[in-house]
Amino acid sequence: MHDNCWLELASHNRVANPNQLSTGTQLLIPMKWLKQAPFAAQAVYVVGEVVFSDANKKLTELVSGQKLRIGSKVVVNQGSTTLRFADGATIVMNANSELMISSSSAIKQGRAQSIEVHLPRGEIQVTVPERMPKTQFRVRTPSAVAAVRGTKFRVSSSMPSADGQNGQTRSEVLEGIVAVSSSTDSQNVTAGHGVSTVEGQGGLEQAILIAPPRWNRSCTDPGYVEWQTSLSATQYRLALMEDDTVIDKVISSVTVADANYVFKGLKEGCYQVKVNAVDSQGYNGLESQRRLCYQPQLAVPKITEVEFDRAELLVVGEQLQDAVRYRIEVSEDNNFSSLIEAKTSETLTMRLPVDT
Repeated sequence: MHDNCWLELASHNRVANPNQLSTGTQLLIPMKWLKQAPFAAQAVYVVGEVVFSDANKKLTELVSGQKLRIGSKVVVNQGSTTLRFADGATIVMNANSELMISSSSAIKQGRAQSIEVHLPRGEIQVTVPERMPKTQFRVRTPSAVAAVRGTKFRVSSSMPSADGQNGQTRSEVLEGIVAVSSSTDSQNVTAGHGVSTVEGQGGLEQAILIAPPRWNRSCTDPGYVEWQTSLSATQYRLALMEDDTVIDKVISSVTVADANYVFKGLKEGCYQVKVNAVDSQGYNGLESQRRLCYQPQLAVPKITEVEFDRAELLVVGEQLQDAVRYRIEVSEDNNFSSLIEAKTSETLTMRLPVDT
């Protein structure tokens, strides 16, 4: 803590007479003067290799429930994390992303909260809730600033490459309006549009995002999803999420060339799935979301014995670990269109009466 901060507060804020402050006067207090920086956000979901640090401290593993202060840095090497701010705004960070919480004002009745984060590299999706007064949310990258008040948008930032390519910032607006500014330009970007700028060049170029793909729900194979193709798409991005429609909690994401995908290794239960098309410029389009419930199919039971004796058919098979009931059908034809007998049992040893 700064020892003489109370003596320097007036001069720091250029207050001529500290004995005559009017009601409502705002004073700026440098973060380094504080004994501890205030909490700004909380990690509500973490999966994969994610680390964080408070100001001037080493990186440590980020876990769900961890509170983050102003000045905290979060790095997602693999997986994803979801951060929630006091006003309900959320940030979903994808793999290979780095973010620092630059500032966050406290929520006060009748006053808007102001939040600013710095994104030197990687990709995030920001959701700012509709509330009054509206939260002022800014994402700053090396080449641009995106500012919003109640909306949903993505921001990606790339570092300069080894071959001399300058870093680039891209923003895609899913809902509302985002004001994007570079060193030489400023534009309001509406929902369904994206904008990009290259570090050192300043100009902003807008693009129309590809419409959300439509799901094809005719196939119900476990873990399988399919959607209609988009003519302008070069590939598609899928995100598998926890079954939470309030906050995005991304379990995994994948980029595919075809308009279908099979999620493997799922645990039994329900999930949320998002898909968007990607165009030739690298813009991620508008997204479609659906619920996916997964129930693994049982293996085919193996029949080990079939005997016919005195108008009775004995069927014996191997028990399956996850099966709770079995059904045996006897038919006159291979298509089982004319059943002779059918029976359901908790074991795979059944006797069925069959006329000779």
